[in-house]
Amino acid sequence: MTQNDDGTIENPFEPETIAAPVKKRNKRKAVIFVVAEPTEQNPDFTLLDKIESRENTILLHNRFDYTNDRGKAVIKELKKKPPHPEHVWERVMRQEFWGVKQADVIIFDLDTLTSFHLMGVAAAYEKPIVCVSETLKPLPTYFTGSVVGVFKTSDIEMILRSVLKKPRRKRPKTTPSNGELPEQQRSVTETTTGTKEKLQDMLQKSLEKYVTPSGNQSASG
Repeated sequence: MTQNDDGTIENPFEPETIAAPVKKRNKRKAVIFVVAEPTEQNPDFTLLDKIESRENTILLHNRFDYTNDRGKAVIKELKKKPPHPEHVWERVMRQEFWGVKQADVIIFDLDTLTSFHLMGVAAAYEKPIVCVSETLKPLPTYFTGSVVGVFKTSDIEMILRSVLKKPRRKRPKTTPSNGELPEQQRSVTETTTGTKEKLQDMLQKSLEKYVTPSGNQSASG
């Protein structure tokens, strides 16, 4: 028999307890949707190859074909099925929108894009939007407030690591139990109301100025 450090005697006939092996949880794969439209004039697939070679990443692409072997494998990994309307162009549209919705990050290749409609979809879903361009092309002004930035392809890995670490923004509840607006939404509403009142006041003063007889005389003179 052996004596433990605390003075107790170890029972040699007691069965040894073996701890069960701890199962490692599989790390969730990042879903990245790339919007790129390579053409004969610009057949660059560097961005797609770079994203596809990342570890723990599922690559989606606009105009993705979910009916071939590769597409079916992606569906199996996502464990979700894309919409499949009968009309060809509606199917393209619905599946592109669906792909944007599944993604953690949306990447737009500004050097190959001719259409920015999916940037509007990504902004509506409040997805992080990253743009790449070898010449750092400017964005359409309309989307500048929704885009992280424009970077070169060589910097994309560093940018993705930073963006994927950030938690997603949560929208404030619009219907709280007490019936009052949330503080953030209330402040926005109050600001909007104040702005409208100021505009109305300015319009009123402008009307008073030009409707009075003296105002009409000065305008005609």
